[in-house]
Amino acid sequence: MKTLSGIVLLVILLALPFIGSAVQLQHDKVPNVSCIKSELKALTKFREVLIDHSNRLSAWVGEDCCTWTGVDCSNKTGRVLKLDLRNPILFNLAMYITYDNYTTYHERARLQGEINPSILDLKHLNYLNLSNNDFSSMKQMPSFLGSLKNLRHLDLSNSFFEGQVPYHLGNLSRLQYLNLHMNSLHGPIPDAIGSLASLTFLDLSNNFFDISLMPNWVCRLNSLSHLDLNSMTFLGSIPPCLENLTSLAVLNLSTNSFQGSIPSEMGNITQLIVLDLSYNELENEIPRTIQNLCNLQCFYLSYNNFSGEVPFFVRNTSTCLQKSLKALHLGSNYFSGFLPNHLGEFENLDHLLLRSNSFSGRIPISLGRLSSLKWLDISDNQLNGSIPSSIGQLPKLERLDISSNLLSGVVSERHFVNLTMLRELSMSWNLLKMKVGNQWVPPFQLRFIRMASCELGPQFPPWLQTQRLVEVLIISEASISDTIPDWFENVYSHINYLNISHNQIRGKLPKFQESYGLNRELILNSNEFEGPLTPFPSNVVVLDLSNNSLSGHIPLNDGSRNAILEVLLLSKNRLSGGIPTYLCEIKTMRFIDLSNNKLSGGLPSCVGDLYRLEVLDLWNNSLYGEIPNSLGSLRQLNSLRLRKNKFHGKFPISMQNLTYLHILDLGKNELTNFIPPWIGEKLRNLKFLAFDYNELYGDIPPQLCQLSDLQVLNLAHNNITGPIPRCFGKFFGMVVNHGLEEHVKYGVDINYEESFELVTKGREFVVFI
Repeated sequence: MKTLSGIVLLVILLALPFIGSAVQLQHDKVPNVSCIKSELKALTKFREVLIDHSNRLSAWVGEDCCTWTGVDCSNKTGRVLKLDLRNPILFNLAMYITYDNYTTYHERARLQGEINPSILDLKHLNYLNLSNNDFSSMKQMPSFLGSLKNLRHLDLSNSFFEGQVPYHLGNLSRLQYLNLHMNSLHGPIPDAIGSLASLTFLDLSNNFFDISLMPNWVCRLNSLSHLDLNSMTFLGSIPPCLENLTSLAVLNLSTNSFQGSIPSEMGNITQLIVLDLSYNELENEIPRTIQNLCNLQCFYLSYNNFSGEVPFFVRNTSTCLQKSLKALHLGSNYFSGFLPNHLGEFENLDHLLLRSNSFSGRIPISLGRLSSLKWLDISDNQLNGSIPSSIGQLPKLERLDISSNLLSGVVSERHFVNLTMLRELSMSWNLLKMKVGNQWVPPFQLRFIRMASCELGPQFPPWLQTQRLVEVLIISEASISDTIPDWFENVYSHINYLNISHNQIRGKLPKFQESYGLNRELILNSNEFEGPLTPFPSNVVVLDLSNNSLSGHIPLNDGSRNAILEVLLLSKNRLSGGIPTYLCEIKTMRFIDLSNNKLSGGLPSCVGDLYRLEVLDLWNNSLYGEIPNSLGSLRQLNSLRLRKNKFHGKFPISMQNLTYLHILDLGKNELTNFIPPWIGEKLRNLKFLAFDYNELYGDIPPQLCQLSDLQVLNLAHNNITGPIPRCFGKFFGMVVNHGLEEHVKYGVDINYEESFELVTKGREFVVFI
């Protein structure tokens, strides 16, 4: 699920390189100097081949092009110096409420079409920014740009260019800034780029260049202060020659496949402020020379293969990094051992991410001294003991994640006393008990609350009613044995993600109000809710009410109203009546589980219209009639379970189209037919096949032996005759231990459990697959 905060972070990262340049454009226009007529003509031609859906260039009228949007001229000569037509929506995201709205406005604001060669008549042009537009119709980046000899700044990032980078760009001897980020460029990077000796900023990231090793010419660009080669698919080692780039302040080599060690020579690039080596395959010790980088503020090493204790510069109590570092990311490696208590001496840290390692021992008390800390993530480790109350002394802390550890003990009001800026609290999957007063008013307003498995009950936590800005609330397995309080609907009826599953919450279902914004997920399964199933909001994508005591009919509704629903889980309730046909109108549906209810009637043939459906589970109801032929249209279906109903008749021959099926369970019905040979010939992905307790007859077709992945085959209690095919001894999938607890997962906290009923020696039992 995409959140607005996630999009804002992406936009900030994309916008950083442009901010300084944008400031330069904000000088006053001088009305006494008009543009040159030849340049007016050139810009007019340039405009003619552009498609401008949002009318961004509607002000390009009149005789003075120096007053036009995005055009800047010399105050003395009237010559066009700068042309800035970047997509402005990138800088105004805050005015758009939702991600969908943002996408709509951003796409509409993109200029489309071609870059006209008339731009070459702007002889004095030194700044060209066409970023975040759509020039896909050109395919290739125009080579004539290499003739703009005065160009110092060229930004074509995120503009849908394909093909190769023209070697003509090497002619731009004055170029200082080159940004080709996030296009679809491929082929080799021309060596001519290495001749741009004046370059201070180079960003080639997020393209598809056909290269494996970093080109040697990179190390010759001695003037570079910013080098971004993120997502370039580099292999091999990081070249030690990067030490030649002594002016580098920002080096981003993340999301490649660099292997081996960090070269010790990197400690010689003493001007580095940002060093990003995350998402590679680096290993071994981090060289001690890193502690020479006394200007380093952001050091990103997450998602590599580093192991052993925390790096030397963290253990060393006398390194200059203790004063310079603001962000340290070591997450998703193989570090182990204790966290040193002097972590609190990195006095300027505002981001400390150590998640997904094997750190053990206690959380250092000294972390409470990191007065600048905004983000602390030590989740998914093996930390134990209690949470030190000093954590509550971090006045700037916005995000705290201590989930998935072995922490225990009581969490009290002292742990939050000064956390006035806290917006995200994640404490799930520990052995913690939260004990605060009924009248406690937290000093923060949270947006994200993740406290699965924390003992919050038995009362529904009263302090939650003070949190008026919550977007995500996860309090599953929280030992709550209570009814939904009256204030809940007022505070949480518009929430985007709610998970209160696996408690003992009783009474009627809460009402959820319609809201505008992001798609919503409501997870209320495994409680004691009773009464009718009420209509749910139209922007719900996931609805899980399984394993409750809901009764009555599935409410009649307008399917178009819930046109984005993907997951509907209502199993293990007491629902009755028929399957409403409006479900067939929800074309986005992927999972339907209505099993273990009291549903009756036939299976609507319109179910075949749900072309995205992956799971259809109607096990253990009282449905009857023939299996509709339309099921053969569900070509994405992975699991079909109609067990324990009263279906009769033959297998629809159309089911041979269900080639993605892994599970087919039609046991305990009243089917009368022979076993079709096409099951073995067409449904080659089957792993679990059950036709037991029906009225099938005839021989077992030897074509079933073609089901090489089959793990379970149940044909018991039918009228089948003839010999068992000798080729049954070749079901090698049955002799491999696959485990019994593989789950089909959806979303963040959704686990849809596939199960299979077996009968052995007269005993029935269910295995989860």
